[in-house]
Amino acid sequence: ENGRRQRMEKRGEELGIKIDFIEGLTPNDTETAQLITQHGLKRRQKLFKNSLTPAEHSCFASHVKALKTFMASGDAHCIILEDNVELFKNFPDFLRELVGAKIEYDILRLETRKKCKLDFPYRKLKTFELRFTPCATLGASALLFSREGAQKVLDSIEGYVYAYDTHIGHF
Repeated sequence: ENGRRQRMEKRGEELGIKIDFIEGLTPNDTETAQLITQHGLKRRQKLFKNSLTPAEHSCFASHVKALKTFMASGDAHCIILEDNVELFKNFPDFLRELVGAKIEYDILRLETRKKCKLDFPYRKLKTFELRFTPCATLGASALLFSREGAQKVLDSIEGYVYAYDTHIGHF
């Protein structure tokens, strides 16, 4: 949606963050059709007796596209944001602190919504805390990927049977 993109661009400028947009895919896009064809979803139908919706396939394909774009960039880290995410004013400070802490990770879910109770702190940083979440298969506002984490997700799409948020929650 154009309004969301403009809002995100403006917020990125206010925070001094460069935001690259990856166009989302629709059920009619070639990448979505290829994902469905290449990874045949017979296993999904055997397990659940139903198929993912066209929108769920498109969402999955859009995230795969974003991860492939990241892997081609050569960058060490990538944050994939939903287009309706609200970036808090100290988000750049949080990122600097997080990267400076040299935490080993594949994927970190960045979330401030109160959808589910967070468990005990995993790691206390100078200003922030990282916490485990018992509901990892719910959607996230943002996911921070290492190159290794992004590659693991890309390698895992061979047999995907879940919608993207649930799939990613298994890592």
